[in-house]
Amino acid sequence: MAYRYQPSKFWTCDCDRTTGGHIIAGHYSACVYCSKTRAQLKEIVVPSGLGGMFSVEILEVGDARAKVQVVSNANGFDQLPPFDVALKDIAPRWKREVTA
Repeated sequence: MAYRYQPSKFWTCDCDRTTGGHIIAGHYSACVYCSKTRAQLKEIVVPSGLGGMFSVEILEVGDARAKVQVVSNANGFDQLPPFDVALKDIAPRWKREVTA
């Protein structure tokens, strides 16, 4: 069976509405407020508690918290169980645009 791409359930942007939970459902490809697109998003990060950042996928969203899963980590942290993080701590990282 061939691999079938499954888009993430949620993503976020960095417009002025991100303070307090501007998390966008995965079936939308652009933010209606700032026009950033999901294709421009490199990764979503949260503080690791170890002085760094974890790249995560958002699994569920609540009123003030989100359940996240660590992904794409070279140090074995992908094996951590999903954990809750405050919405204000979720931040996007964007792909760099090449300027001529």
